[in-house]
This record gives sequence, C-alpha cells and structure tokens, in this order.
Amino acid sequence: MKSFGELFNESWKEYKTNFKVYSVIIFLFLFIPSIIIVAAGIPLTAHIYNLDSNIDYSFLEIFKPSLITPLILIWIISLILQFFVTASFLYNSLFKKQNKVMTVKETLSGGRKYFWKVFGFSVVTAILLIFLTLAFIIPGIIFMIFWIFAAYILVNENTGIIESLKKSYYLVKGRWWRTFGFILLYFIIIIAISIAFSLFAELINLAIKAPYNLKAPLENLIKETQKYPLNILIITSFIEQIFNSLLVFITLPLGVFFLKNFYLDMKRSKKKQ
Repeated sequence: MKSFGELFNESWKEYKTNFKVYSVIIFLFLFIPSIIIVAAGIPLTAHIYNLDSNIDYSFLEIFKPSLITPLILIWIISLILQFFVTASFLYNSLFKKQNKVMTVKETLSGGRKYFWKVFGFSVVTAILLIFLTLAFIIPGIIFMIFWIFAAYILVNENTGIIESLKKSYYLVKGRWWRTFGFILLYFIIIIAISIAFSLFAELINLAIKAPYNLKAPLENLIKETQKYPLNILIITSFIEQIFNSLLVFITLPLGVFFLKNFYLDMKRSKKKQ
C-alpha cells in the first residue's frame, strides 16, 4: 500500500496535468453561478441595510419573499450544477486514459451520463449520515469513513447506491484507522490552504475599509458598531466570494484525484490479500 505522501504527490501531478480542463468546468459551472448569487443578493442586502435597527421587524419584513425567492431559485440551480460537476469529475478521474488528458467535452459528457446516479447517491448518503449523526454522533463519523469511496465505486463499477455503500464498507473494513488518518491529514492540508486564502481576502477587505475605520471613533471599532457604506459591504462580499471560489479551483480537483488514487490503491491491496 502507498504512503500518504506518495498518494498526495501522485494526486498533485494529476492535478497539474489536468488543471486546464478542471478549471474551465469550475469557472463555467461553479465560479460564475457563485458570483451571480452574490449579485442577486444585492437587493436583499440593500433592503436589510436600510432597515431601522431600532425597530423590531417581523421575519417576512426582513426577508421579503419578492427578494428571497430569486435567491433560492438561483441557489437550487447552483446546487444542481454542483452535482453535475461532481459527476463529471468522478468520470474524468476514473476513465481518462493514463498520461492522457480528457477534454472538457468528454468530461461533461460523462457527467451527463452519471448525473442521476451521483445525485441519487448523494441524497441517500446525506440522509443516512444525517440520521446517524443526529441519533448517534460517533456512528455517523464512523460510517462517513466507511462510505468514503462509495461514490467512486458507484461510477467505476457501475453499481447501485446500496451496493456501492456495502463495497466501500468492506474495502475500508480492517483499515478504518488508516483511512481516517489519511483523510484527516488531507483535510489539515486543505484547512491550511483555506486559512491562507481567507487571510488574503481579509487583508484586501481591511485595506478597503481602512479609510472608514480611521474616521470612526476608537470605541466604535472596539465595539464593532462601525456601519460601512452599502457599496463597501457589496464590494467586500464579492471579494470574499471570489477568494472562496478560487479556493475551489485547488481543493475540488485535488480532492477528487486524492480520493480516486486512495480508492484504487485500497482496491489493489485488497485483491492481493
């Protein structure tokens, strides 16, 4: 079996090789929708901003249906696109020929083929994990690790949802702690990258807010009661969303390749046993 370092280095090489294809898909189906969501939320932000803080408003007065409904619809479309991207990336990672880059068209074609399977799998797995976590917190975490490779089995072996969960369980069985350790190490790396992106975004936002912070009395800054102009709040929201989306350009493809390589390595070692 390969070490964590070997799996991560292998995944990083694949990420660099396939960066262009994955970036195009992320830009079209994830980045642009995320920016549209922020833009669509501007009327609601402006409405809440202009409300008198001294008045106790009802929920419907704060979140007006005419303003919140378009946001919900756009969010649903964005969520569907996320499932489509996930299906496309799973297909790309598992079926591309070695040392050959699959085109954007081929990747999306595979995404269409497996969309409903991945969508159904995601819904069923989410319900099961939520139930296990709410009812018994520890079993929820345990089975999340047992089922970590189920999506890859679903696509690679063309199995049903329950069958893929069972196969993932038996693949991890006896090696749960190793699997948990590798996933934990990977998330520590991703958290470190996320913190770096968040710091960059915060530094830019602080620079934008600096003129208004300098004008505010010191006690206001300490109590965080400074109210920034609406245009500043909108600009900083866009910057935060842009950096969050840029983070996806790294973490999503890298995560897909890492779990794929981990799954294939576990599968090979299981056969040898």
